[in-house]
Amino acid sequence: MKKPILISSILSLCIGQNLSESMIISGDGVNSQADIAMNQEGVLYSVWLQNSNGYNIQFSYSDDGGSTFSEPNQVNDHLNSVIHIGNSGPKIDVWGDTIHVIWADERNGYTNSNIYYSQSVDQGETWTSSASIGQSAKFNIYPEIKVSADGHIHVIYYSYNRHSLDFDDIHYIESTDNGASFSSSVIASNFSDQEPCDCCAADIHVLENNSKILAFRNNNNNIRDMFSVSIQEGDTDWGHLTQISRDNFHINYCPSSGPSIDGFEQMTAVVYMAPYFDDTRIYLKVSHDNGSSYGDSILVDLDAETGINQDHPIVGFSPNGDTHIIWEDSRNFGDIYYGRLGNGDTVLTDLNNLTEEVDAATQKYPRMIVGSDASVYVVWTDFTNSGDIIFRNLQGNFVNIDEQVKQAKSFSLIGNYPNPFNPNTTIEIALKKREKISLQILDVQGRWIKTLVESELEQGIHHFRWSGKSHSSGIYFVKIESKSFSEIQKIVLLK
Repeated sequence: MKKPILISSILSLCIGQNLSESMIISGDGVNSQADIAMNQEGVLYSVWLQNSNGYNIQFSYSDDGGSTFSEPNQVNDHLNSVIHIGNSGPKIDVWGDTIHVIWADERNGYTNSNIYYSQSVDQGETWTSSASIGQSAKFNIYPEIKVSADGHIHVIYYSYNRHSLDFDDIHYIESTDNGASFSSSVIASNFSDQEPCDCCAADIHVLENNSKILAFRNNNNNIRDMFSVSIQEGDTDWGHLTQISRDNFHINYCPSSGPSIDGFEQMTAVVYMAPYFDDTRIYLKVSHDNGSSYGDSILVDLDAETGINQDHPIVGFSPNGDTHIIWEDSRNFGDIYYGRLGNGDTVLTDLNNLTEEVDAATQKYPRMIVGSDASVYVVWTDFTNSGDIIFRNLQGNFVNIDEQVKQAKSFSLIGNYPNPFNPNTTIEIALKKREKISLQILDVQGRWIKTLVESELEQGIHHFRWSGKSHSSGIYFVKIESKSFSEIQKIVLLK
C-alpha cells in the first residue's frame, strides 16, 4: 500500500538542474543508515535501520520513480539484533525479480557478530529466513554487496579476532546461484605491504569482464592513503596492489570513512576524504584502464570555505559517462552535497546542497544509485526529528541545452517531455556535429518497436515525436546510436 509523500520546503535550484522535492520514506521511530538500489525496470528499493528497543531493517520500494513509496516492511526475522556501527548498516542490491539484502547481526552475542543474508522475490512482501554467510569463528562487520550483470552476488566484509577484536582481514564471498549458496570466503587483503584501516569500510566494483576491484583506506604506520587490490575472472587469489592516492594522510585516530568506487566501460572512479590544509575535503581519482593506474587528484568542491569539513563520499556513473558524487558536508551543522563531473571534464559542475531543512540538524549517511536515464536517486538520514530517511531524485538534464551540445562527444539524448506521457511524447537530441544517427523505440525486453529517424542530421537540437497510442502502458526505451557511440534512456507510458 502506497503512502502519501511527505514534502519539506523546496530547494532553490541552480540553472539547468531539475531536483525533485525531498520526501520522508521511513516510518515512525529513530531511523538511520539507508541504502538504495534499482532494478532494470526502474523500480527503486531502499533499506534502513530502525531503532525500537534494538535495531531492525526496514524496506520500502517505489515503482513510479520515487513519487511514492510503499509502507515499510521488516526484512530481518530475528528481532533487535542488527548492528548499528557507523556506515555498517544494511546493504541492498537487485537482479531481475530478486532483492538481496545483507547486514551485520549480533544475535549470538556482540563478539560473535556475523554477516547475514536474506532475499525477496515478491517486492519485499516476504523475506527468506536470514542465513549466516560470514566467517563463523570471527567478529564480522562492514558488509558490502554488488550484483553483477550475470546475476552473481559479490560480498565483502571485515573480519576481526573474536576475543581481542583486532583486525584480521577483508573477506570476499560469491554466490553464482542467486543466493541459494555462497562460496567459501577468500581473504582479499592477502598482501603484506599495506594494512587496511580497521574502522573504514571498503568498497567493491565489478567490471564488465567480471574482474573485481576492492578499494580500501590503508593504515600502515597511521598513513591513511587509498589502495586497491583486484582479482581477474577465474583466478582464486586477490593481488595487483595499487596505490590510488598519495596524500600522505598521517593521523593516529580513525578517519571513519573509506573510499567509494564505481566504473563505466574502461573508466573507474574512486572518491575519498583526505586533508586540505587544516580541513578535510572530498577528492576524486579517475582511471581509464580499469583501475590499473589513476590520474591526478581532483578536488571535488573548489569553493568550500576554510573551516568546512567533508566526509563519507559516494560515487556513481550515468550511461553517458558522467561521474556523480555525494558527500556529507559540515556546513549548516551538517548537510548532504552533490557534484557532477561531465565525461571528459576536469572540474565538477552543478554543485548543490541537497538538504532542504533550514534548522540546525545533522544530515548523515548518504547513499546513491544512478539510473539509466541519468537521474540520481539519493537517500540519507535527517536527524531533525531524531532520524528520518530522506529520499531525493536529481532528475536528468543536469545542464542546459546549449551546454549539452558543447559537452557532447558527438551527440546527446537530452530526454523526452512529458515523461510519463499519454499517449504522445517529444524526444530531444543534441548533435555536436553533422552526423548519421539512428533513433529507435524499444520495449522493456529490448525489442524493436519503431525507428524515428535513421539519417544524417545537422549540428544542433532536434525534436522527434512518438505516439504510444497503439501500445500498452509500461516502460519503453529510447536508443540513439551512431558509428562511435550509443545511449539509452527510459520513458514511461501511462494510460
